[in-house]
Amino acid sequence: MKKMRPGLIGFILVIFSWAPSFAQDATRYYDQGRSYFNQGKYHEAVSALTKVIDLNPKHAAAYNYRGLARKRLNDDDGAMADFLRAIEVDPKFPSPFNNRGTILEKRGDLDGAMADYTRTIELNPNSSMAHANRGHVRFLRKDTYNALSDIARAIELDPRNDYAFFVRGVIREKKGELENALADFNRAVDLNPKNTRALLNRGLLKQKSNNFKGALADFNGALGVDPKMVSAYVHRATLKRLTEDLGGAIADLTLAVEIDPKARIAFNNRGYLKLLRGDLEGALLDVNRAIQLDPKSTMAYKNRGLIRKEQGDLEGAMNDFSHAIELDPYNKMAYLGRGEVREKRADYKGALADFQKVLEIDPANAEALEGIEEVRDKMKAGAPKDRKKTPGKTPTKVAKSQPLRPIQVDQLEVMPYFGPR
Repeated sequence: MKKMRPGLIGFILVIFSWAPSFAQDATRYYDQGRSYFNQGKYHEAVSALTKVIDLNPKHAAAYNYRGLARKRLNDDDGAMADFLRAIEVDPKFPSPFNNRGTILEKRGDLDGAMADYTRTIELNPNSSMAHANRGHVRFLRKDTYNALSDIARAIELDPRNDYAFFVRGVIREKKGELENALADFNRAVDLNPKNTRALLNRGLLKQKSNNFKGALADFNGALGVDPKMVSAYVHRATLKRLTEDLGGAIADLTLAVEIDPKARIAFNNRGYLKLLRGDLEGALLDVNRAIQLDPKSTMAYKNRGLIRKEQGDLEGAMNDFSHAIELDPYNKMAYLGRGEVREKRADYKGALADFQKVLEIDPANAEALEGIEEVRDKMKAGAPKDRKKTPGKTPTKVAKSQPLRPIQVDQLEVMPYFGPR
């Protein structure tokens, strides 16, 4: 029997002596990464978990945690790649399926999210979060019965799952069960005072019941947790508008667009509020930006119609109101605006038709009822039925003394903050 050379023996011993060191280092970096993640130090978490993966490219849990950290850093593409890699390394690891589902849901792929949440539950039937997430998707797909069933199971599995209470609160609010919805939002906040979604939606519910002080406290609470929460600024601005703090409302919307220059609703709402202050040029700039961000925004076209009407550009206003109606045949404010323009142009028959359409949508609309009465009075008085527009003629200017009609609360758009964890 041949003797093994001393040098080869030393080489083998060195290899085996390194192996435990690699494993120990990987474990140390993994624990470090999890610790950083739990402290909210997501960049540090990514760095530590990358070291784990460098040492062990088949560490599925490290990919999963790094994906979570990247998601918190708004790197959804990087997170998606990590969750996918975790699944490839260990197809029976439930967590990355659930986590990938949240990104698919955020992207609007409800079928893909549903499949991932269901697969998570197949691999781990006791996953409270997967049940809550699937319940959310079912609600978005208008399957309320099974959504509530999933949420009930999520709460049964984990009575401290604040997200499950939050989702059930939203579902109950949509069903008109306002007291039950408020109870669920309260429970979600009790379990997790930093649940910004529950705080925001509870604030909206309080606002609907005219509890403005309570609503403001909740919006402020959400912003205290997340000072960059655009939707909270948007809704607080609406609340300030309701309480006649127009300057404060515009300031909140300005903060919103500074945080997110693509916040279309914030631009649109700020444009409308600038219109109320008489800043027509500033209003037009904001609403044009909203339309640029979303060319199918019926509310933005409606607002631009209002601005152009006040500027005396009746032709432009007419086009904007008509386009808003094409985008949304139930936009009563667009019909109302177009009816007012037609009335100013002495197209009383067209104005009457628009005001009557408003009443079909909203039978108690006071502005439409007033408009119908005014138009009928003018028709009885024998006023011209139609005023022919001369091509190229400068648009008729609206008298500056003419006030805007009373403002409806639904002139401002809402920005829901309701998504997967």
